[in-house]
Amino acid sequence: MINGVYQNAAAINALQTWNDVIAQNIASAPKAGFKGKSISFEAVLPGGSATGGSVARMPKMITTTNFDQGEVRTTGLETDFAIKGPGFFQFVRPDGQMVYSRDGGLRLSREGTLANKQGFPVMGLNGPIQLLPENGNLMSEADGTLWQGDQEVGQLALVQFPRPGHLNDSTGGFMIDRDRPQFASPVIFPLVTQGAIESSNVSAIREMVNMISVNNAFQANQRVISSIDRAMERAVEVLGNT
Repeated sequence: MINGVYQNAAAINALQTWNDVIAQNIASAPKAGFKGKSISFEAVLPGGSATGGSVARMPKMITTTNFDQGEVRTTGLETDFAIKGPGFFQFVRPDGQMVYSRDGGLRLSREGTLANKQGFPVMGLNGPIQLLPENGNLMSEADGTLWQGDQEVGQLALVQFPRPGHLNDSTGGFMIDRDRPQFASPVIFPLVTQGAIESSNVSAIREMVNMISVNNAFQANQRVISSIDRAMERAVEVLGNT
């Protein structure tokens, strides 16, 4: 009976974590380039428990990021860029660390460089891309080569990773996990669309359905715990009267 309480309590904790992931997906669904997360559980062999599971034999939860392509939405802004296919934009933080993102909603910084919403400059093949205000409109080729008038000002340096699922969340995108290092490699045939951004790959409707399912399971486990608690109280009363 005690094991039943532990098992259902462990299930409630897992469901709460799952609900938190769903809530984050829903809140971030409007963000350009956002990649949704999902929860999975390690398989448990009959009579055993998964590695990392609790004493209540609750299998270990694994949070994974879905890197599927989001819908490309036209904006008409010359500083918006959407990647089609593999790759990440690279941004350099003030501390020199690199951030990787699919959000190509760029803007002109005070220093005259193309930067993201956080002000981190986007990296070109030769470093941050410096625009020339007097040279007019910005134009992009399909490979991310940028022009102002007849002058090339840089090329967006897209990179990819062998194990993108090992990247860590960070402000403005993802960062390499120091405990699981990997090297970024250039995208050989980059494909970039100007005047568009990639929407998140989260379906808000699907996430709402998942949230309802999780809440139903949460309530079911609570009812089981309440039933066990009442049964234990009755058992104590019976023992006390003998």
